Amino acid sequence: MATIREGSITKAIYGMIRDQQYMEAIQILSYQLQMFPRSRAALSLLAYCYYHIQDFVQAVTQYELLVKYFPYVTEYKIYYAQSLFKAGIAPILLFLLPMSLLPIFYFCASYDIC
Repeated sequence: MATIREGSITKAIYGMIRDQQYMEAIQILSYQLQMFPRSRAALSLLAYCYYHIQDFVQAVTQYELLVKYFPYVTEYKIYYAQSLFKAGIAPILLFLLPMSLLPIFYFCASYDIC
């Protein structure tokens, strides 16, 4: 893992994401989550990075936590549904999804934005 000066982790992570260095960002964000397991910023950025490297199963895991910890953020529910669809596990999980997520999933799938 690259050495990052204290106080500049956020800037470094956003720079890595901007430069599409997702694996490097994932390493740092994973370490941050070990120290702060419910960090909204770390979970969200980690999910974003996994989605962009097309590791949709890991993206599902992160978005699932975000939906659990921050149920009032509709965007996380949409990204969760998109990740489920991309991971190919959406049809199986439709029976397990909370009823509140079904309309979001169907909207996402019907407009092919998943």
